[in-house]
Amino acid sequence: MNKLFFVFDNSSSKGWSSMAWWEEECAKIIDFFTVNGFDVFPEGISNMELLDKNIPIVLFSDLVSSKIKRYLKQLELHSKTALVSVINPLPQRMWRGTILSENLRVNIKAKQANINSLLETDATESWEDEFIPDGLILPLVTTNHLEYLVDLLKCNNSDLWVTGYIFQKFDLHIETDDEIETETKKPQELVNEFYFNASPQTRRLAESLAQDQYEFSILDIQSNENYVDLIQLSELLLTGIVSICKNDSDYVAIKYRYKDGVGELLAKPHRITII
Repeated sequence: MNKLFFVFDNSSSKGWSSMAWWEEECAKIIDFFTVNGFDVFPEGISNMELLDKNIPIVLFSDLVSSKIKRYLKQLELHSKTALVSVINPLPQRMWRGTILSENLRVNIKAKQANINSLLETDATESWEDEFIPDGLILPLVTTNHLEYLVDLLKCNNSDLWVTGYIFQKFDLHIETDDEIETETKKPQELVNEFYFNASPQTRRLAESLAQDQYEFSILDIQSNENYVDLIQLSELLLTGIVSICKNDSDYVAIKYRYKDGVGELLAKPHRITII
């Protein structure tokens, strides 16, 4: 049976983790790999540097935490002796707001490769040869396409191409929370961006919460009649329209509120002008 480390990204930024509400999904993913012939060893991301360097790693992360570059560096080191890859619970339309937007997207061929540097990509079709960046070639799939990762790890389908990114070595600077700059945007700009990127269901959820709740928790969001799933929750909390007004070690007890001026616009959506 193939051995596999399943690493959950429980890293936090400014006292909270955007992966907290995805923790219950871990058991389902581990079961999937087990059924497909893998002996899976669950681990937290802080233990990654201590893992056996000869066993592949699958990292479950939305790549949102400001500390993720620190762990990408560890993945790069691990990739020299075993294959490493990422499962991202967020849909691809939300990847633009993460570290992925800073790196080159490529397609990766599912061929025989036990280390990442041997993976074949289509980068030469997108870049001139002399400008192809040198870095970590990292396969990346969503939770809806786990079978692609199984094929890649087992080399079951030589005709399969999997989405991936080349993380440039010169771009793996480890940031601290103090180094992260918060861009100041007007309420109208924030709402415009939210409406442009969010699904119709999440727009209705945001408008509903803005009607009569000054502060809200994850439980308040999930009990709303417009709530559908965890992707919707991520869209609401990670697109820049809310801030934390009461932090807590228990993520369901964290209180959020709309940034100044945003709630007023969402409460009267007919007044929102999309630019």
